[in-house]
Amino acid sequence: MKKTTYILIALFFGACNNETETITSKSVLPDKADETRMFNSTIPLASSVPKRDSLTISEAADQIHEKPLVKKPNKKNVSVKPFSIPSGFVPRIKTFEINCMADTVIQINGKGTQLHIPKYAFIDKDGYVILDKVNIQFQEYTNSAEIAFSKIPMVIQKNGEEYGFNSSGMFSIEGTFKGKEIGIAPTKQLSIDYFLAKKNNDIDFYKLDEKTNNWKEVQSIKTKSDNLVAKARKHGNKFRGVLPEGVNYCSKAGHTYPSIIKGLNIKGFGVYNCDQMYRFLKKVFVHATYQDEKGRKIHSPKVLSLIDLKYNGAFSFDPIAFACDTEGEIVLMLFSKTGELYMMGKEDFKNMNITVDGSYNFVMKNVSNSIKSSHDLANYLEL
Repeated sequence: MKKTTYILIALFFGACNNETETITSKSVLPDKADETRMFNSTIPLASSVPKRDSLTISEAADQIHEKPLVKKPNKKNVSVKPFSIPSGFVPRIKTFEINCMADTVIQINGKGTQLHIPKYAFIDKDGYVILDKVNIQFQEYTNSAEIAFSKIPMVIQKNGEEYGFNSSGMFSIEGTFKGKEIGIAPTKQLSIDYFLAKKNNDIDFYKLDEKTNNWKEVQSIKTKSDNLVAKARKHGNKFRGVLPEGVNYCSKAGHTYPSIIKGLNIKGFGVYNCDQMYRFLKKVFVHATYQDEKGRKIHSPKVLSLIDLKYNGAFSFDPIAFACDTEGEIVLMLFSKTGELYMMGKEDFKNMNITVDGSYNFVMKNVSNSIKSSHDLANYLEL
């Protein structure tokens, strides 16, 4: 009888322990949606490098830095701080406070970019029109250096083919009310008169679909000799932050492709891009290792950015593997876990003579002391 009792007690406590372990393991599992929200963490092994054309630029980019950097806690390591891009490489966010009950024009910069906002344009999460002041956040990407570590994809899938984006200017626009996200009312739309950072031919206006991570054309941009170009209006020696409606700020451009594209429609918050599409001429897939100029292995590389100097744009990858166009003028930028920045210039990349898929070792120069921001990078690359 006593033996039976001991067995029952042991089984009871064993079941309790198993239940506790199961609950604990669930509590530390990362959220699956967070893991795959924008980039998944699957990395191919060197032995399984796919044949050419079996991987697209965007598929390779999908392997980047959203993988949770979490280790199991132990006595020496309680938590690990996730790697983040240094603030100098993140374009500044401009915030404008506006009154929702009045038509408003925001002067975004001194180059003539203006955002036109009709009254009663914004709604809260429950769909109610906001009758108060809101904040509009505007962040712009004008060159490859500013795009380099943005995580914004610079490829588009169209008719079963993948194209690169040669940007004429890209921006993100968001809105908040009392710290909470807002939306644009279904019956309203904003419009922007946008100063082009680069003048490329055959550009159109695109919005990033954050669910599919692909771009959708929202408006074609036509070139006409009589296009009107907005002129920035000065107040003293400074440009106003917010301008009233009802004033004509326009004059004729006098040429076929204006510096400012007027009337681009914004029906929802997000990332927008004025872009020219281009084809990749000779794409290869690379499995990569890295070392510095002294032959020392670069441990724990975190983020790789590939810049093709032929175009205004950049691609972000997990450093272990990436795809590239061997016909491009390629520059590689690499952040290590410790925040050190490394570079391989276009001549060094060209001299590697990469023409086929495979594993390659890249010798990188530490430029951490000379390049501390996207502005420094743009100057270094003469963008």
